[in-house]
Amino acid sequence: MQRLVALLEDAVEDSQGIILPSEAKLVFFKTPSSTTSGQLSGFIGQTTFAFGYAKSPVGKGSIAYVAPSTTGLCGGMLMTIEIRNFLMVYLPSEVVVKVGPTIVSVESISTTSESHTVFFFISSSSLFGPGACDISVYPVALPQNSAFGSFLYSNDRLPLLTCPSCGIAPFSIYASGGVDMTGVLTQYRTASTTKKDVKVVVSSGI
Repeated sequence: MQRLVALLEDAVEDSQGIILPSEAKLVFFKTPSSTTSGQLSGFIGQTTFAFGYAKSPVGKGSIAYVAPSTTGLCGGMLMTIEIRNFLMVYLPSEVVVKVGPTIVSVESISTTSESHTVFFFISSSSLFGPGACDISVYPVALPQNSAFGSFLYSNDRLPLLTCPSCGIAPFSIYASGGVDMTGVLTQYRTASTTKKDVKVVVSSGI
């Protein structure tokens, strides 16, 4: 093995270098329009190439799935979406995703074709607490080719007292009861919470 390595090192040392092919050329051209879909062949000099014409989508797109189907209230989850009958897109800037009323960030396009398009987006934080949230998607070049669906926000934020001693006031009361208490919680749903949504259970520690 050592002798083989030595022979290779000698061969590299005596080499006159690597002969590179002539400089490559980039050719840019606009494709002609077509009334039908299918494969098309072309020629550049003596070189042949082929590409395909896809059918343009008609009507609304349809969301095949959103994964994961459930995300936390704080958002920030990388989510995958597949859409059928959707205009082909190649850059994140070519598609708009709205979660509820909020436009969210499209991270990257995984695949796009005549049959389906898959890409990734980041979920936003929930504006209305746990539950189903509508999602709408459309290509910038063809807004009427929009698709609609939904996913779930789960309540992954447990209510927390700001601190054991100052979260409830007053901290000490007489056994006769009847005193109005104030509790300060963090991570507790949204501003739309009403007293009907709250249940307080007092248990004896004596």
